[in-house]
Amino acid sequence: MGPFTETQWMVCHGPGVVHLTELPVGSSMTTGQPNCEPFDVEQEALDRAIELGYVAPVEEEEEEE
Repeated sequence: MGPFTETQWMVCHGPGVVHLTELPVGSSMTTGQPNCEPFDVEQEALDRAIELGYVAPVEEEEEEE
């Protein structure tokens, strides 16, 4: 897929796996997942990914020295 002329968020999924990724302008991608859904809006992509079982990574706070 691609190259993209606008930033896209992709939700790719198959049996037991859900991936969410941001693809900036000019990027391309390939995947082994049987289903890929493009989104123009990040929140819509995140909502769809969660609906499919995606678990967003938890950001750890940096320790102060």
